[in-house]
Amino acid sequence: MPERRPPGAASLRETVNFQVLEYHAPPHVVVSREGDIVHYSSRTGKYLEPPAGQPSRQLLSMARKELRLDLRTLLRDAIETNAQVRREGLAVEGDEGRIQPLALTVRPLSIGGAEPLYLVLFEDVGASMTSEERRNAEASTSDRTAALEQDLRETRERLQSMVEEYETALEEIRSSNEELVSVNEELQSSNEELEASKEELQSLNEELHAVNAELLAKVEALDIANSDLVNLFESTEIATVFLDTQLAIRSFTPAATQIFSIRPGDYGRPITDLAGKLQLPNLAADIAAAIEGQPKERRVRASEGDAAFLMRVTPYRGSAQTIDGVVASFVDISNLSAAEARQRLLIAELQHRTRNLLAVVRAISSQTILTSGTIKEFEAKFNDRLGALSRVQSLLSAVETEEITVGNLVRLEIEALNAETDARRVILGGDDVVISPLIVRTLALALHELVTNALKHGALATDKGTLRVTWGTESCGDARRLRLEWIETLDPPRDIANPPHSGFGRELIERALPYQLGAETEYRLAPEGVRCVLVIPLQNRNA
Repeated sequence: MPERRPPGAASLRETVNFQVLEYHAPPHVVVSREGDIVHYSSRTGKYLEPPAGQPSRQLLSMARKELRLDLRTLLRDAIETNAQVRREGLAVEGDEGRIQPLALTVRPLSIGGAEPLYLVLFEDVGASMTSEERRNAEASTSDRTAALEQDLRETRERLQSMVEEYETALEEIRSSNEELVSVNEELQSSNEELEASKEELQSLNEELHAVNAELLAKVEALDIANSDLVNLFESTEIATVFLDTQLAIRSFTPAATQIFSIRPGDYGRPITDLAGKLQLPNLAADIAAAIEGQPKERRVRASEGDAAFLMRVTPYRGSAQTIDGVVASFVDISNLSAAEARQRLLIAELQHRTRNLLAVVRAISSQTILTSGTIKEFEAKFNDRLGALSRVQSLLSAVETEEITVGNLVRLEIEALNAETDARRVILGGDDVVISPLIVRTLALALHELVTNALKHGALATDKGTLRVTWGTESCGDARRLRLEWIETLDPPRDIANPPHSGFGRELIERALPYQLGAETEYRLAPEGVRCVLVIPLQNRNA
């Protein structure tokens, strides 16, 4: 067998000390200033027992009831004096009903800088005994007196300790009471502040209710205004586009979709990126000028068709009256442009008609002078012919609302000179041939001269003469012509051929009509009457 080596001196000493302390050292515990146990030794069950309920490490709660008061007194004395204190003559009843005399010792432990701890020693004094044996041992009077005096001293010490503890507790209670009063005052002050805050909150809540009501009213008004604006956008036919300073689309009216290819998803896109249906070469420059505060207005035309628009580009001013963009509006003025063109045409036509009318009056005057012997005769003939011209002008004034036909013109001249007799003597017939104002003016003068001559010298000058006027249209290549036949029948026949000179009527028929209207005319006098045939090319009625 290998030889066992003895342990070292230090290890042997620790083992011996541990064995000696285990079997000969009194039971003990280490506690803090608050009485919490931080270390147990063995064999402490005789003096300590765990209390019922929640586990605890409090020494005074775990000590047997016979030792609690003495332990409290000794622990307080050791804490106050920071010195060892000891009390003898104590006893504790064991589990088998035997009474064990013991002494309690409490001494401070020095552990350098840490929380102060205290060592509590439970030292048995003698052997345990029964209650009978203890009474017999205390039967001696001297011993009894000494024991009573000892008990009295200890009771006084305990009473003094309890009085001091009571006074300390009373001071603590007073201090706590003062603290409670202070806390109560602070709570009262806080309560008053809370009351004031509550009133302020209530006032603020009322203000918030008023502001909320105003906001609701404004929101309703804004909704109404927005609805009105939406309905205005949808009902107006004016194309309007709202742009920001970067030419991005803010909003637009539905009519703008007919000018630009705008869709609801184009909000925020530059207007210059969209294709338009108008000729807008200077749109970017006009918008830039409007942003600088210079509104622009110009007429623009459609890329296809005759549509015309009035474009206005004006600054868009925000609530601070600063220019935040532009408003581009396009008003359809196609009807206005057409009316202006028509007005220019009517003015040109009026000027043309006025020149023609003056030329006719000059011709009437010249021819009347040649065929009049006296001033009175000239005046009568001239006024008569001016009356015919006036009737023609009155008829021409209705050209905008009524169409002028050959039949209306013939009947007007016959009725104006009271040349209408019974239907058997004046026979009128023909188609509804519409003629232009230029033809009306010259043809009316020719008809006036024919009716006047028929009343003075022709078929209407007697009771048996007849007048037949017929008219219609005929084709000549691609053109259409008016053919009017004037036939007077005399009864009895008269020799009226070869007049000494040609009158104004014949001059008008044979010279003025071919010159002004390109007409082909035939005027023949015979004993049996007058035959006049007029073939006039039909022109546009606005010619």
